[in-house]
Amino acid sequence: MFAIFQNILNWFKKLFGVVPRKSDFVQAEQVRYGEEYKSTSAPLNITAITALKLANIICSFALMSVRSLNDGIETPRIKYLNDTLKRILNNIDLIVMRALGIGGVILKPYIYNSQIYIDIIPQGNYFIVEKVGEVVKKSMFVADYIRIDNMFQHDEFIRLEFHTLDDTGLYTIEHKALKNGVEIPVTSVPEWSNISPVPVTITNVDKMLYCFIKCPVDNRKTELNSVDNIYGVPVTFGQEINIENLNKIINEIPGEFLNKRAFVGADDILFDTKNKLPDSGLYKLFRAGGGVDKNPFWEVFSPEIRQTSYFEGIDKFLGLIEKSIGLSKGILTDLLTAQATATEIKRSSFDTEAFVNRVQKNIEIEFNKLIYSFDVLANRYNLSPLSSVVYQVDFVWSNWSEDSNTRWNQLVQGQAAGAVNVYELRQNLFDENKETAIANMPVQIAEMSLPTGE
Repeated sequence: MFAIFQNILNWFKKLFGVVPRKSDFVQAEQVRYGEEYKSTSAPLNITAITALKLANIICSFALMSVRSLNDGIETPRIKYLNDTLKRILNNIDLIVMRALGIGGVILKPYIYNSQIYIDIIPQGNYFIVEKVGEVVKKSMFVADYIRIDNMFQHDEFIRLEFHTLDDTGLYTIEHKALKNGVEIPVTSVPEWSNISPVPVTITNVDKMLYCFIKCPVDNRKTELNSVDNIYGVPVTFGQEINIENLNKIINEIPGEFLNKRAFVGADDILFDTKNKLPDSGLYKLFRAGGGVDKNPFWEVFSPEIRQTSYFEGIDKFLGLIEKSIGLSKGILTDLLTAQATATEIKRSSFDTEAFVNRVQKNIEIEFNKLIYSFDVLANRYNLSPLSSVVYQVDFVWSNWSEDSNTRWNQLVQGQAAGAVNVYELRQNLFDENKETAIANMPVQIAEMSLPTGE
């Protein structure tokens, strides 16, 4: 598939009359990031492992919901947005893993059977054509790729999309298709038969109808004001040498254990005429030089395994990778907390917490854009009743680095001082929302816990 992308700029120019503003170097790098993330040839795929571990922290108990700001009324539109968001959240850990592993992914909505779903598109398939400051006005996608293998050959089908947003709020989506590099009608491919063969237009739009989840690691190879700087780099960007050295050590360990195999050397007087040791029997101990021979009759070779040196080396390079990325110890290395106080443990996780917070902030910003695109598409295609209700997207993240006992004690002290309501204690204890916490409390306590006016 790599050869296909070598012609991508020519296809965009030929089919749409524009050329994306992405350098060949950045495009080649993004293709490489994807291949390295998928690779299983090395003993350890450190990029995939790091992305997995961080995604576990970032997405643990992650909750998102769309809430009406009109007296909390859940209109059919709010329900539709929440139902759509719920489908996306089923894959939130995969989305974050991919974004960290390859640098970034685009979540682009599409409609099937009156429901909205998303395509998770790697940034290598995303091309910016025009942007004003940080605002993207035109962009292109390699939206889909199908390969059909025949007996003696194969056919490759590619679907391209061109999104534009002009200053009047007119949003246009145009589709084109290729078969083996030659343009064909987009509807001629069964999987794309429901796609409009003519440009789709939507009015009153103020932002692009997709979002970009990006790894927060700085791409030090691009200038800050460069168009290429909008793209991301993998979480292990710049760690090629450390990863290579780490895998060299791991590759040597099986040989070290093989060399450990013990063997016994026997004196040649024990062998018979066929050069074989007897199956059993007694052996006479010979003496040399008139005295007792001090040399052993048997010689056993059993070298010590240098496992301490090897595993210390592994831990060293894992620690260097953690530090270079900007993560605390304990993500790739073992977290040693036996002698640490709670405050020291909290402080030791600061770097990872800062990294996680940056990813979560990016997710919040981009998911607000994604929910906006759901709302626009629901209006355009009449997917749910039109609503004027103002909504807000709420995000709840796990307090993974916070000690639960410390948090509970803070809430108890706050309640005793009159700064925290009683129902907030129950919310923390049972992970309930405000209404549920109040409903499940004894009546007299619930009444005491409500501040004036609620």
